[in-house]
Amino acid sequence: CGFFAELLDFAESICLTARKAVIAANIVNVIFNTMHERSKTTVRTGEPTSVSECFLEYKRLILAHSSAAVKSEAPDAAVGSLTVPEVRQLTDFLSGTLFQHFALYQCVLVCPQETTTHILELEIEHARSPPNLGSAKK
Repeated sequence: CGFFAELLDFAESICLTARKAVIAANIVNVIFNTMHERSKTTVRTGEPTSVSECFLEYKRLILAHSSAAVKSEAPDAAVGSLTVPEVRQLTDFLSGTLFQHFALYQCVLVCPQETTTHILELEIEHARSPPNLGSAKK
C-alpha cells in the first residue's frame, strides 16, 4: 500500500531511526488489520471496526511503545522506543491522513467492491455501396 511509503517518508523527515520507523509501520499494520475485524461496539452485528475503535487500538499501541509507558511501568510496556515529541508527531501525521480519511481507507481496503461486467452484442450495419456517379445529373 502506498500509505506505508508515505509513512516511511514522514518518518525520515522527522529523523526517526530505522528501528523507530519499523515500530511505527508495525503499529499502522496492526491498525489496518484491526480495520478488517468486526466492531465490538456497533449496534448492528457484522459492522466493520469503527474509527474510534481503531484509534483506541492505535493509542494503546503507541503508548506501549513510548517512553511514557516505561516511566509509568505499564504492564504491557515495551522498551520505550518513541519519545513524547515523536509520539505527538506520528499521531498528528496519522490523524491528518489515516484517521481523517478512515472511511475511504476502509472502503478500499476492507469492504469488497462489487464488480459488474456487462456483455453486449451489437449488430453493426455495413455501409451501403455509394451510388454510381456516372448516372448523376449534370
